[in-house]
Amino acid sequence: MSAPNQTSIVLYVMNALKTNGSWCGETHVQKTLFLCQQLFGVPSNFKFILYKHGPYSFELSEHLQGLIADEFVYVRSRPPYGPSLELSEDAIALTRSVVRDGSFARKLDFIASKLGRKGVGELERIATAVYVNEKHGVALPLEQRAAILTSLKPHVPSDAARSAFLEADQIEKESQRHAA
Repeated sequence: MSAPNQTSIVLYVMNALKTNGSWCGETHVQKTLFLCQQLFGVPSNFKFILYKHGPYSFELSEHLQGLIADEFVYVRSRPPYGPSLELSEDAIALTRSVVRDGSFARKLDFIASKLGRKGVGELERIATAVYVNEKHGVALPLEQRAAILTSLKPHVPSDAARSAFLEADQIEKESQRHAA
């Protein structure tokens, strides 16, 4: 069986986020796909950089704009909050290749369940903690990793950085059970 394509993975993640109570804005999609790539090697193949609010992929942002232009995804305005992304019926059909490959579906569902109800600030901190873990290693003591995070993101208080690492470490530990 061939691996699901990039579009079906993105659409599946969006559907999984919605299923897990997410607002499903672009930030949720960005951070969920980042964790899926980093923790599970899910082949969505987007390049992420550390940006204003944590790991971010300009390629993924462009891909989402293409899905909106092709009417697979609709943007719903939700004042006073930001927009949320919703799938069309045609888009839901494209997620079937991910569902057929149960290992991908399990991995994507797991990360969506962990991030779906988080606010954007929490998403930024957790994704940045995973980024620091990947870059510097989890063997580095918590205080040192938290100091790195706060140096990268000065608006994040030290206690919030430590909490983000504790949560990221827990997600990474649990992800090992879902990796098979």
